[in-house]
Amino acid sequence: MELYGHRGARDEAPENTIMGFRHLLRLDIFKVELDVRLSKDGIPVVIHDETIDRTTRGSGVVANMTAEELGQYSIPTLEEVFIDADEMQHYQLEIKSDKPERIKRLCSVIEELINRMNFNKKIVITSLSTAVLQQFKTKAPTLNRGFVCDRGVLFPIKKALRYDCQFLCMHYKKCSSRLVKRAHKKGLHVSVWTVNDIYDARELRAMRVDSLITDQPTKIRDFFTIFCS
Repeated sequence: MELYGHRGARDEAPENTIMGFRHLLRLDIFKVELDVRLSKDGIPVVIHDETIDRTTRGSGVVANMTAEELGQYSIPTLEEVFIDADEMQHYQLEIKSDKPERIKRLCSVIEELINRMNFNKKIVITSLSTAVLQQFKTKAPTLNRGFVCDRGVLFPIKKALRYDCQFLCMHYKKCSSRLVKRAHKKGLHVSVWTVNDIYDARELRAMRVDSLITDQPTKIRDFFTIFCS
């Protein structure tokens, strides 16, 4: 079972920051989930929320700020993350919902960046937004995709397959052995979030989940080391 840091290492370092991604690499964890939005000047930046209020000392809407302005609050561009954390082996890039024209722009610039850096095999584009998945399916079909399934979503496997996804990313409480088995029969990688408890991790491993996303990578890594040795 693979281990992904959630937004870097959310409970151990500031989320979605260069510092957090470096912390993850120091733990010898080389897979990460992070969030991507589009800045005012059309650059992919790494931040979860629509605003910078919760995670920085500043205030403002991400879509109304340039990448340079966001950088003043330690919000990195996606390219900066790729360059700085070049040891990372795999990224789950969760693309947040946005206006249709901005989704198109984000799809285009992300595809160009990934191709330029030859990162195609290191990336899966994930989203809860079917508009995002459809855009990437149509305009960037060579990039792997993953459907992010919250607890209220019905028929998650069917939705994932509708958008030719390779990953099914779901809240761990929605997970079951039956669902994992059905997903595997359809060729889907099952990745669950956000797993911070070792007992939950043990149960999910027994279900044969493919990967866990965690805020507490040190604890879960240590559990894997002991339990799987």
